[in-house]
Amino acid sequence: TAVAGVGNWFLVAGGNEQSGTASPSDQVDVYDISQQQFTGTARLSLRRGSLAGAAAGSVIVFAGGITDANVFSAVVDVWDTATQQFLPALA
Repeated sequence: TAVAGVGNWFLVAGGNEQSGTASPSDQVDVYDISQQQFTGTARLSLRRGSLAGAAAGSVIVFAGGITDANVFSAVVDVWDTATQQFLPALA
């Protein structure tokens, strides 16, 4: 699971689901600090666990991780706080 925040936004992304198979997740929970509540969910472009999260300027970045096929990922997902959406994924 990766966690990163910028401005009023705090996102929790990926990780492993606890469905018994420990498969990677593409779930992203979006928390709005100004409202003090989770305001929605989004999806990573690729299911993965053990990914990293960071913030820069007005974006939150989730990178790398391990995929369903148990291989390292080079995918980078970028969350734009202005639009509250992911930009097209980078690979």
